[in-house]
Amino acid sequence: QKQNSATKKMAESLKNTKLVQIEREENLFHTVACKAAIKAGTKISTYEMQKLAEKVAVDEFKSELLPHEKSGWIEKENVAMCSYEEFSEFKGNDNFLVVLDDIVEILGAHVRMGQTFPLVNQNDFYTILFPTKNENGHLELKEVNLEISDSYHVGYLPYTYENVYKQAFKLLGINYSWGDKEKDGRDCSSTQNAIYSTFGFNMPRNTSNQNAIPTYGFSLYSVTEQKIRDNYLPGSLIFSDGHVMMYIGEGEDGSSYIFHNTSSGDGK
Repeated sequence: QKQNSATKKMAESLKNTKLVQIEREENLFHTVACKAAIKAGTKISTYEMQKLAEKVAVDEFKSELLPHEKSGWIEKENVAMCSYEEFSEFKGNDNFLVVLDDIVEILGAHVRMGQTFPLVNQNDFYTILFPTKNENGHLELKEVNLEISDSYHVGYLPYTYENVYKQAFKLLGINYSWGDKEKDGRDCSSTQNAIYSTFGFNMPRNTSNQNAIPTYGFSLYSVTEQKIRDNYLPGSLIFSDGHVMMYIGEGEDGSSYIFHNTSSGDGK
């Protein structure tokens, strides 16, 4: 109780500041889901930021600051600084474009399925605001024209069986890469995350966290194929130890099928 009180007091003291500066060895920047830390004007250790994230409205901060509740390491040179107000204006735009392909290239950057960008205009092209870093290290939003195609959708996709299948099979055959270490690969949880992100579902990044959320799926333990057919709809997520799969229904031969990404699947 004392620790919670101290943490909240620390967060309260940071409310009037705007920027966070973090220095780590080897030019690494650790992103942490914490609004209080983003607003901090002084240097805060990664440990302190993590504790804030754990203790002060962590769910709200994660969903607001990190795509799909991901935290991890990125190169410092790829981080642009901005005020919280600038960040909120970029992320809070109600008119946005969603990436539907596994990967598209925008200004030389690999942008993945489910990422969204503010939509400025739609005439002969989609005109979006794309985040870049200027020579001063500050966030600079550039207007970029994208060809109107099935690679994008204005707003999230309608949540239908047809669209779930379409998005899933766009990822058929991609490389397995644990933790998405390869830019053209995904692991099992990232694969399911990407599919559902195009419908606006903000799923956790890792399998264990996805499995902990009610209504997202069910555990494979003590579940028979017949029970799956009788009780679960296509699109349901099935969890085993450290792995997640999607039940996609029955084939013409009566067999049940799943869609997943595995290190032993040879891209199938």
